[in-house]
Amino acid sequence: MSDEELTAPPATWIIRPDELYLEGNAAISGRQITKGGWRNNLVFVKVLSKQAEPSALHSRGERWTSLQHANVLQMFGVSPLDADPLYVVIQFQPDGNVTRFLEQNPQANRSKIVSNTFMESGRTFDRS
Repeated sequence: MSDEELTAPPATWIIRPDELYLEGNAAISGRQITKGGWRNNLVFVKVLSKQAEPSALHSRGERWTSLQHANVLQMFGVSPLDADPLYVVIQFQPDGNVTRFLEQNPQANRSKIVSNTFMESGRTFDRS
């Protein structure tokens, strides 16, 4: 199936560029992460590489936006499939990401963190 044959994902998780507020007159371009806002939420907008496939964004975006867990950043949505560049919109985390947490807490039990996150979510996810 080609990218042109894909049906559009439900509008509830498609976030058009005109729905986003980006700080500091930033534009959605290049490979970057930009802080901004969407529907009264602080968000990060992550621009995907040019190699990102719209079909992969579609299939993964649907699963990622349905995952809700206190220990996992919420993915609010993805760009329209015909956007250039493609991007994802994720929850803003003022304290940084898991890499920063693990650097600041080298004694943290990494296996337990991963196991608890997925066990508590009540879901299993494939690696695609």
